[in-house]
Amino acid sequence: GGDWLVPRYQGQPFFDKPILSYWAMAAAMKVFGTNPAAARLVPLVASLLLVLATAGLGVLLFDRRSALAGGVILATTVAFLSFARVAMSDMLLALFSTLSVALGLRAYRARSALALVGLGGALGLGFATKGPVALLVPGLALLLLVWQRRSRPMSWRGWPALPWRPGALCLAV
Repeated sequence: GGDWLVPRYQGQPFFDKPILSYWAMAAAMKVFGTNPAAARLVPLVASLLLVLATAGLGVLLFDRRSALAGGVILATTVAFLSFARVAMSDMLLALFSTLSVALGLRAYRARSALALVGLGGALGLGFATKGPVALLVPGLALLLLVWQRRSRPMSWRGWPALPWRPGALCLAV
């Protein structure tokens, strides 16, 4: 309807979910027309990116062969293929959650300021997609990583100086 601030469902204001999914689908409809295919384009693109993010996380955790297998297995499951074509926010949430874990792992291992900033952005976009659950799921995975490596305490020495905190980026997004 042209109102980018108030999401609507069947003509009524609908504030049950954060707005990023609505914005993405509205942008797709603006470009490709108001039709179901345009709305379904967002989860389709998110699912393709999710397969890549899953493979990237697999490389960080295991090796290229395992990463490829994980990506192929994900891309061929019935539930994944079903959700990839439904105009819902679930694929975006899965994408941003997987990216958050991969970027958090990269930042932890390589002490990468860029990965840390990316982590803040991915968490912020996840929060704008589905709310606090987008912080909870990757947060638990990253806490598990830190707990698993508790014998080697994390030090902030050697990290590049950041002009802003990644948490601020998360909140800004």
